[in-house]
Amino acid sequence: FEARSELGRLLISQKRFTEGIRILDQCLQTIDTNQLVLLTRASGLFETNQYEKSLRDCNRVLGMDKERWEAYLIKAKNFLEIPRLDSVVYNLEYARLYSNDDPLVLAAYSEYHLLMDESALAIAFAEKGLKYNPENIPLKINKARALDGMEQFEKANMVYAEIGELADSIPEFHFYLAKNMLYLGDTASAIIELTD
Repeated sequence: FEARSELGRLLISQKRFTEGIRILDQCLQTIDTNQLVLLTRASGLFETNQYEKSLRDCNRVLGMDKERWEAYLIKAKNFLEIPRLDSVVYNLEYARLYSNDDPLVLAAYSEYHLLMDESALAIAFAEKGLKYNPENIPLKINKARALDGMEQFEKANMVYAEIGELADSIPEFHFYLAKNMLYLGDTASAIIELTD
């Protein structure tokens, strides 16, 4: 069980979701109440767009421990995709309460406010998360996206430039940077970023 659990979590962390889910399924056939395995599988299921299954795993975890903030966070991410936006806020509030403002939760809040076109709130949550974790790339990307949303393109470009080398392997980074380049009128650079 321990070996499979470790392997399943490793595969999920390497974004080899189908293999990881298969291994975690085997773990849960042996011990079906392991919260870490359920949370990891829920995360993999979310990444493969199996939102209802992911929510079921989260609910099983919360049935055992109502303070597992990770389960509330994964549920909120699922509801962002479904979308059921009232449920996003409800679950994020619990995730925030039980995690004591973990940067992952603050990043999800920032993502939610970006989706709602509430750029100022997206920046506020991104900056709060960056106080705890100044090197968090997703939070910096959210901040830059929110600055773009407020038409502060030069400021956003400075944030993109600051994280360029670190975020180079993140496809979303190139997409949002390309949008910023288009806003700034630099079509050639935007095309280069999109081809990256």
